[in-house]
Amino acid sequence: MTQIIGLNEFQDYAAWLTLWREFKPDITDHIALRTWNKLHDPTASVKGLAAVNEEGKFVGFAHYVVHDSTDSLGEKCYVQELFVTEARRGTGIGRQLLNKMLQLKEDYGWETVYLKTREENSAAINFYTKIGCLRQRHVSFEVK
Repeated sequence: MTQIIGLNEFQDYAAWLTLWREFKPDITDHIALRTWNKLHDPTASVKGLAAVNEEGKFVGFAHYVVHDSTDSLGEKCYVQELFVTEARRGTGIGRQLLNKMLQLKEDYGWETVYLKTREENSAAINFYTKIGCLRQRHVSFEVK
């Protein structure tokens, strides 16, 4: 069975970078190393989970940020990236990662866990809908 651990416990940068580049092919070396260092810095707001299979192989991750909000008293958790290597999709690893996020929500008293995906990512939308995530009607903009 796949084990979900804190990414700060996972020390194989090369394995993480391979999956990170599968998820974000255009990421620069500088940003990748900076992200890895943040994920391992206990004072950073960026945190992560690693999915490690029976053979100890890194097969998925969730990167998240816990933050205050202006519309509630509690903290919220934004899952910025959730990724499972293509060869292991459909095996329950994505659900395990999200279940661990929900366990952390309970452990730390976060108000909510939320995530975003692109409109054209029908596989992710179908997955999130299938496991009971509620689709929101927000429209995101980026100010340049």
